[in-house]
Amino acid sequence: MSYDPKTRKIHIEAGTDAFQGLMADMGVHFVSTVLKIGSMPTASKDLAYDAAALRNWLCLRSDELPDSAMERIRLAWTAYTRVRGITEPASRSEAAEALNAMPPKAIQLVFDRMVGMHP
Repeated sequence: MSYDPKTRKIHIEAGTDAFQGLMADMGVHFVSTVLKIGSMPTASKDLAYDAAALRNWLCLRSDELPDSAMERIRLAWTAYTRVRGITEPASRSEAAEALNAMPPKAIQLVFDRMVGMHP
């Protein structure tokens, strides 16, 4: 990871631990955002449905994410981004692990909508 003070940009090499950690944390951020916005009275029916599906998958009673839920999201999001071709697995074994760690189909569809791959 490097920082360019002229452009004020951080560069993270794909495939590094820092990149993988950032990608996994993005999944937690996306899910957290859907849970918060989907709980608002003004949320669309689709967003409320996605929030309910996530809450059910994570066995949540509120929109607060305990450490166990965040870890589950990180693993599922990492698998999802590898299987969907958003990021590339470093090896064949990583690719096989990703297939085994994919979340249920309903959650994959929520993830698809979060990244704009599904209407």
